[in-house]
Amino acid sequence: MAEIVDAGIPVVSCQTQYSVFDRRPEKKLLDYCKDKGISLLCYGTLSGGLLAEKWIGNDASVQPATRSHVKYLQVIEDTLGFDGYQDFLLLLDKIAKKHSVKIAHIATKYILSQPSVGASIVGVRNSSHVESNECIFSFELDDKDIEEIEQFLDRYPILNGEPFELERTVGNKFRNIMKMNLNEA
Repeated sequence: MAEIVDAGIPVVSCQTQYSVFDRRPEKKLLDYCKDKGISLLCYGTLSGGLLAEKWIGNDASVQPATRSHVKYLQVIEDTLGFDGYQDFLLLLDKIAKKHSVKIAHIATKYILSQPSVGASIVGVRNSSHVESNECIFSFELDDKDIEEIEQFLDRYPILNGEPFELERTVGNKFRNIMKMNLNEA
């Protein structure tokens, strides 16, 4: 992106994977975009649905139901680990109950509160998801909420590399689940 910006092409937005589990944009991308006036459009904010109450108390043998689950369970494995994931769900649940919302709303609101994040792309399967997500804009995380989340996350590593780097590395487990070259005959 820096090459494009340095060539004088006006970039106004950049789409990237960014969630409380995959925090690679925090290494350089957030600050770069802030300095250049570029808004991030974040996908994967809910980690394929793994940021939800229904996962609290599940054991480590969770079977992925979708490709997204495979990907984000790998991210969790390399960052928080399963026990950290469960502890984090409990923290998000506590904050969610304080605001009378769901874990997914807290996770989304947290990402939306980061510098240069302009939007979060949240998938919906039906109209109830649309109605549920409307409440994201009905509350604000306070400084204590953000501090609790950041203190928790700071105890765990961020994935190696920059956004998309692991997914581009041949032989890497994050690339191996990707469908590549779909336009080839």
